[in-house]
Amino acid sequence: MEIMRVGGWVATAQRLCRALLCAALVSTVAAGCTSSGDDPQPLPPAQTPEHAITTSSGPPETSKPIPTEVASNDAVQYDYGLFWQAFINAQVLGDADYPDLRKRAEGQALAFAQELVRAYRDNGWVRVIRDGFGTNPVVVARGDTTARVTDSQDWSKWPLTVRATGAIVPGSTPQQCFAADLVRRNDMWAVSRLTSVQHLC
Repeated sequence: MEIMRVGGWVATAQRLCRALLCAALVSTVAAGCTSSGDDPQPLPPAQTPEHAITTSSGPPETSKPIPTEVASNDAVQYDYGLFWQAFINAQVLGDADYPDLRKRAEGQALAFAQELVRAYRDNGWVRVIRDGFGTNPVVVARGDTTARVTDSQDWSKWPLTVRATGAIVPGSTPQQCFAADLVRRNDMWAVSRLTSVQHLC
């Protein structure tokens, strides 16, 4: 089973909206979820390295999250990448209370991530990273205590699979575009809200 490793530069309740969770449970995560209409238009990307994610394999019974090795000059992008690492590891382990997930998210984003982890576990599913998957965050707003990024992800490189057989769950590999709000929490940024904003991709 594959667990995300973030290396090099990222050598990569209120839920994400009920439509997103319902879609996840019928294998079409994020289909039909729209933004609130207050999403900013993205600014030109900062001069930062592109995200990429590499993986390590091992049987699911013994899989453990891989220690993080991260280098970045942008703290917002850095911590946003660590949120996805935590989510990927939590869903591989089937642990909605995975400590690093609780550290990296709060509010709606945490509730959404935990609910998806539970849904995947209960249905016998797991997302498995393929070569070429990565996050692609662009910081579109930044303040002293809040920030926002947009992010386009190709989930054909991160398909939802049946854990027991490895078969891909139909309809689970669309292109995803997210807007994520982050809040400053002591010395790190935590993701507080995650919404699907397909019109920005």
